[in-house]
Amino acid sequence: MSDEVTIGRRFTVVIPKSVRRSVGLKEGQHALVRAEAGRTIMETLPSDPYGTLADAIGNIDYSEAKHERKAEKWLKKNARPGHTASSLRLNDQILSNDTSFDPIPNLGRTSLT
Repeated sequence: MSDEVTIGRRFTVVIPKSVRRSVGLKEGQHALVRAEAGRTIMETLPSDPYGTLADAIGNIDYSEAKHERKAEKWLKKNARPGHTASSLRLNDQILSNDTSFDPIPNLGRTSLT
């Protein structure tokens, strides 16, 4: 589907109603605009990125209270006075040394390194 449009002041473009309906555009929705091989391409972004992420990775059993307690327990065990997150190198420890703490459970991963 193609419709001709006019580029207005300040480079505004009104997307024709037929195109808006066809792709389900909503006012206030965000989009990416890029130049590609001499063309202008506009790609809409999902209105609910967290829903899209959940659809992509499946249902994750996450409870803030449960996992916050687990994270606090891990920090109390591994942190020492005066250490900061950067000195603990949390990401390195979580991914390589400490398999008891999994911030996102049930993904079935064994290693991210």
